[in-house]
Amino acid sequence: MVTTDQVDALLTGLIDIGFVRPPLDRHEFDTVCVQVEPLVVALPAGDPRQAKAVLELGDFDGLPLIMRARQGAGISTRCLSGCSTRPACRRTMSST
Repeated sequence: MVTTDQVDALLTGLIDIGFVRPPLDRHEFDTVCVQVEPLVVALPAGDPRQAKAVLELGDFDGLPLIMRARQGAGISTRCLSGCSTRPACRRTMSST
């Protein structure tokens, strides 16, 4: 269940607890960080970017991208916000 669905389920009493990705900009809930997870990228074998210690969004400027649908997926929005370059989003996928 994506964050927005969990928020709705919490508000209606369908669920008692939700595991969401921050930020959760809702004053109805208290949140506690239980885990920090890295964000990784999958690269094709032999891709020259594998040699870099740190990758930035600009390293993928204009390349085809498959990412989670933006609805309810704040991580996608945060990854792309404030960047001067944009990958070419070719497809989105559901998290369900």
